[in-house]
Amino acid sequence: MNDQQKMEYDIDGVAVIDRYISENKADDLKKSIMLGMDIEGNSRDKIVEADSVGMKRRFKDKVLDALQLIGHCPEIFETYEDVKNTCCEITDKVVVQSPFGKSAITAKLYEGKGAEHGWHCESNGISGILYLTDNMDGQLEYKNSNDNIVGIKAKKGRIVILRGQDVWHRVVPMKTDEQRVSIIFNLYFKGQYHRPANLDEVHYE
Repeated sequence: MNDQQKMEYDIDGVAVIDRYISENKADDLKKSIMLGMDIEGNSRDKIVEADSVGMKRRFKDKVLDALQLIGHCPEIFETYEDVKNTCCEITDKVVVQSPFGKSAITAKLYEGKGAEHGWHCESNGISGILYLTDNMDGQLEYKNSNDNIVGIKAKKGRIVILRGQDVWHRVVPMKTDEQRVSIIFNLYFKGQYHRPANLDEVHYE
């Protein structure tokens, strides 16, 4: 973490940190997650109507929630603690892990043409998006403080710290058959634990 990254977060609500984990660790995490996806990954392809966290949007991906990750990739919870500490450092605020167990961490696989997650924001105050693959396709786009759209490519070991409640973002629809694997760490500012009652139903069922 450096002053430039903290400044970027203060201005746009987004900071990018490369080599947050090693490529070898990213490969090991991906291997465990892909095995879990094969066993019980939840394939989603649905249109969600506009709600409190997004405009009308499409999900097309495959996910493992935190309860599933306990069995398939328990080591990711050590990284969750590291991400929490990084978020405390970048915000100079007390950041805590999610009290909502199922959605605390989500592994996501975007694979093949049309895989995407449309424009939305988050119910939690801050998130970390950790990439386990290198991809030219399916980049993250967000709207910066000038309302311009900025793109960030997936890069193995890279993490994007995102002020989720304030920053509109999406995964651009994939145009190729490559695999894009990421882990989403949801965190909250202490005392700010609001989450819409039906959000897990929308996302995971």
